[in-house]
Amino acid sequence: LLDFKKSEEISFKIVLEKNGLSGDIQKFHQSYRRINDDLWDRHALGQVSKDFLKVERFRKFLEENDLEADAHQMGDDYLHTLPDQVFLLEGTLDLLETLHKKIPLIMVTNGIGVVQHKRLDNIGLKPFFDHIVVSEECGFTKPDKRIFHHTFNLLNIAHHAPNVLMVGDKLETDILGAQN
Repeated sequence: LLDFKKSEEISFKIVLEKNGLSGDIQKFHQSYRRINDDLWDRHALGQVSKDFLKVERFRKFLEENDLEADAHQMGDDYLHTLPDQVFLLEGTLDLLETLHKKIPLIMVTNGIGVVQHKRLDNIGLKPFFDHIVVSEECGFTKPDKRIFHHTFNLLNIAHHAPNVLMVGDKLETDILGAQN
């Protein structure tokens, strides 16, 4: 639904500029993406907390690229910048309008709650969803089956409902988690 890659790239560049960092932005972003993806994967496995991830991704980025800045400040700046950089993929509104008239839509996300809610408010997508399930708000992270059970409970349907479809962008957390 959202072009997160574009949102992330623009937000990352803004954070670098705000913290007085310059250089090869493309190289820096590739470094950050690799570090960030690894930490999110570790978070999904329950190995690191979201609070740790928020700062550690910038601490490691700074260390890896031999840069000096405050990783805590960069983490805060990123969380404040990201929700304002929201871009819909082509056809998103038409798709949601069509589906919302026919079936209940639920968003299930491991994202950071304050960022997710502000992002959805900023782009006007909240009205299309019957429920928004954020991992840190319900206490379970995808692929943990309990986040899916929690979602089924919100819908008041059986945990093995054959007519539920999960659409996601990560095989390991979204699709495999729902399948399990």
